[in-house]
Formats: sequence, C-alpha cells, structure tokens
Amino acid sequence: FSDKEKKFMNDHIDNAQNLLDAIGFRSTTLKEVMKEIIFLQDNYLSGSQNYPNPLRLEDIAKKLEMDISTISRAIKDKYVDTPIGVISLKAFFSSKITKDSGEVIGKEELKDIIRKLIDSEDKNNPLSDLQISNLLKAQNISIARRTVAKYRESMNIPNMKRRKKGEY
Repeated sequence: FSDKEKKFMNDHIDNAQNLLDAIGFRSTTLKEVMKEIIFLQDNYLSGSQNYPNPLRLEDIAKKLEMDISTISRAIKDKYVDTPIGVISLKAFFSSKITKDSGEVIGKEELKDIIRKLIDSEDKNNPLSDLQISNLLKAQNISIARRTVAKYRESMNIPNMKRRKKGEY
C-alpha cells in the first residue's frame, strides 16, 4: 500500500473506532439511567403507586456525575416496556411541585387534581383558572393562575368560557 492509502485506511479505522466508542458510551449511559429510574420509580412501576415520583434530569445527572444534556440525549425518543405498559423515558421526569406543607407532588398528580376540580364544577358556572388556583391554595398547593392555565391546556381542557358553552 502507498502512504496515501495507509493514511486513508487509518483515518477511516479511527473514525469507525470513534463511532463504536460513542455507541458504547451511549449504551452504558442509558443502562445507568435505567438503573436509577427503576430504583427511584419502583413503586410506580410495580403498580403500587398511581403516579411516578417527581424526578428531574438534574437528579439523575448529579447521581451519575454526568451533564444534564447527556442524560437528555440518552433518553430522547426512548421507550421502556414495563409491567404497567410501554412508557416513554421522558415520562419519568417531571417538575416537582412542593406543597406548603413541604410534601412533594409531581406534575401528573397536580394535573389529575385540576382535572377532578373541573369535572366536579358547576357546568353552568365553570371555574376560572384563578378560582382553580385559589382552590389549590386551600389544599396547600400554591401555583399561579398561569400555571393552572398551562396544565389545563396541556390536557386539552377548554377555558372557562368555552366550558360554559358545553365544549367540554
């Protein structure tokens, strides 16, 4: 082989090895993330808990001593088959909402509370987002009106005026 051909082959072998190393690192990262999720969400995955524990990417990143973006890329578009069904890895991560009592609840649990408030409202006089926020404050959950609106919209629940017209 000529020097030019040797250089070409060595460059491509190096590139292939780098690709294999990157795939191996991603695989190891994903396994480590899954171990942590299974450990932290055991009760939810076994069906003995209705909602996943509040968990942030930062929590896993700190535990594994990795960057948040590495964890985010590792779980992107990944799913896991669990005893309770196929779940997106992103579904295990949510915002933490701390009640005034110090108790921590997850976003999904909060959405469920909001949905129940709306389901039980007087259909002729639906609750505004501010009224829902005030009802939540009475349950020691302090969140802003705009947060209620954001969660309500994410559940495809119309606003007060549209619900009054019977659109829900």
